[in-house]
Amino acid sequence: MTVLSDFLTIFTSRRSIRYILYSAVVVAIIAMVILFGVDRSRPFTVAFLDFPDKDVASYASLLPETVAIVRLDSSTIMGNENPEPDADCFIGPFGLALSQLADATTLSDVRLQNSFPPSVLRLVAGIGAGKVGLPLQIDHFSLSWDREAFDGRGQPYPLTRDALEAAMSSYANPVGPALLFAGGDDETLLLVLSVLCVSESGAAGYDRAVEVLRQGGDAEDALSGPLGVLTSWNRNGYLHPEWYKLTSRDVRAYVEKGFGYLLLATLGFRRTVDYQSIYRFGTAPFPSAGRSDAIVAPLTAAVFSPRRSMLGDSRAVIDRMVDPEEAFRMAVETGKASTLSTARAPDVQAADALSWVAGRQTLVNGLYRDAFASAKDAGAFAA
Repeated sequence: MTVLSDFLTIFTSRRSIRYILYSAVVVAIIAMVILFGVDRSRPFTVAFLDFPDKDVASYASLLPETVAIVRLDSSTIMGNENPEPDADCFIGPFGLALSQLADATTLSDVRLQNSFPPSVLRLVAGIGAGKVGLPLQIDHFSLSWDREAFDGRGQPYPLTRDALEAAMSSYANPVGPALLFAGGDDETLLLVLSVLCVSESGAAGYDRAVEVLRQGGDAEDALSGPLGVLTSWNRNGYLHPEWYKLTSRDVRAYVEKGFGYLLLATLGFRRTVDYQSIYRFGTAPFPSAGRSDAIVAPLTAAVFSPRRSMLGDSRAVIDRMVDPEEAFRMAVETGKASTLSTARAPDVQAADALSWVAGRQTLVNGLYRDAFASAKDAGAFAA
C-alpha cells in the first residue's frame, strides 16, 4: 500500500509539472497575442510639441489619414518623472525639450545622411537605438538692412560688426530707430542675445552660456558680453525707447511704413511682411566679431521612436518628409526653409538661409530652445 501510494504521488507530481509547463506556454502565447493586439490597437501617433496651429495643419497634410495627432505643451510635461507620452513620432522645435522627450536620436540611413547639410545632421545626431532624428526646416535669425537707404547714404552694408556699429551711429531719423527687433517677444529677445553670444564668443562660448543657464546659473556670468552690447545700443539711442515692449506686429508696421533701417528677425517673420516692403532689404548672417564658426537658425525636427508594429508606418511617413516636392510645399506654407538639399527653394531668402547653414561648422537653435526645457521657463528668464 505504501509502494502504491508513493507511485501515485510521483505520477501525480509528474503530471502536475507537465500540466504547469503546458499552462505556462499557453499563457505566454495568449499574452503575446494580447500585447500585439494592444500594440496595434492604437494607430500610428504623432505628437506635436509647442507647435503653432497653422504649422500643425501644414504638417498634418504629410501624414496618412489613419494617423492620430496629439498636441503637447512642454510646460506641462517636462516636470513629469516619465515625460515621454505614447507617440511614435514627435515633431517640434528642436532643442532641450524635444531632445529630452526622445533622448539620443540618430540617423542611421545613409540615404538620409547625404540629404542634409553636415551642420544640421550634427545637431540632431547622437547615440541611441531605435530612434531616428529627422531635420525638417530651419528659420534663420539674421540681420537685414534697407538697401535703398544704405545706398542713398553711401553707407557700407553691415557685413562686419564695425560696419554695423557705424551704420547705427550715423543714422538719424526721429520716427524710426536704427535697429528694430521684437524685444517684447521672449524667443526673439533670446535670439538677439544668442546671435550676440555667437558673434562674441563663437560656438564654444555659446555652449558655455547654455550650460550655465541650464544649471540655473547667473545670467550676468553667462551672457555678460551680449548684455553689455544690448545695454550699449540702448544707451546710444540705436533702439526704440520701449524696445523691450515691441511685438512682431509693431516691427512689421514700422517696416511696412518705410521706417525700418536695420532689422533682426527670422526668415519666417520676414515672409509675413508685405513683399514690396521687404523686397528692398538685403539680408545676411549676423556679423561675427571674430572667427565665425556657428550660425543661429532654429530647427524644426521630427524624432521617430515607433512601436515595432509601426515600423512600416514610420518608414512611410519619413519617405513623405524627405520627398523634395513635399519639402518645397512645406517651405511655401510655413515660411521656413527646408533642410533637404535636393528640395527647391521657394525664393532667394530660403536658398541663402540653407547655403549659410551648410557653410557653417555648427548650427544652434538659440537660447530659448537650447537652454530651457519649456517655453514657461524661457519666458520667466526673458522677463
